[in-house]
Amino acid sequence: MRPTQLTSLVLVGLLVSATSALAGRPSFRPPAPVRTGKSQVLQSWVVQGFGVEEKDAKKFALEEAKKQLLKYLNDQGIVLKWDPPLSYIESLAKHFEPAEDKEVPVAGHVKQLEIQVLFESKDLRYMLEKEGELRGQDRMMLLGKFLAGLVAFLMAVAGYFRLEEATKGYYTLWLRLGMLGFIAAVGVGIWLVA
Repeated sequence: MRPTQLTSLVLVGLLVSATSALAGRPSFRPPAPVRTGKSQVLQSWVVQGFGVEEKDAKKFALEEAKKQLLKYLNDQGIVLKWDPPLSYIESLAKHFEPAEDKEVPVAGHVKQLEIQVLFESKDLRYMLEKEGELRGQDRMMLLGKFLAGLVAFLMAVAGYFRLEEATKGYYTLWLRLGMLGFIAAVGVGIWLVA
């Protein structure tokens, strides 16, 4: 058997075993299964926001609600990689108290806004779906990088053996250096891809 064929078979075997390992299940599990059907309230918060204008107070209150939501999920054993946007947190807000003028000793004259946030089981399902999508994209990106590196490595090895046979061994050192340089350049390129 020629060295090129043997190398190709070994690398295909490595590819098959690596892709099966990369295709595993995500490492997070929700603490308890969430039943489908009627949505139930899991947690409720009342959050206050302060700002010079009403929109600043609303943004501050939504950021506080987001912090409390992520803390609640963290306490339940759910650590999210997906960062919920403020627009999604606003969709969880069920009741906005109108902004009132307050006099704060340190800041002076500010607006105060109160928001009631309800976190339901349907919201948890939605967040877990988003988390699963994000983790799936990350796994696919990792697999794509691995496959690109493998293809580049196979091309370098095949090119090396082909040129080695064509030159009858006169340029072995230069061919090896060229192959290593090509593999290193591809490796750095794959590493730098986001």
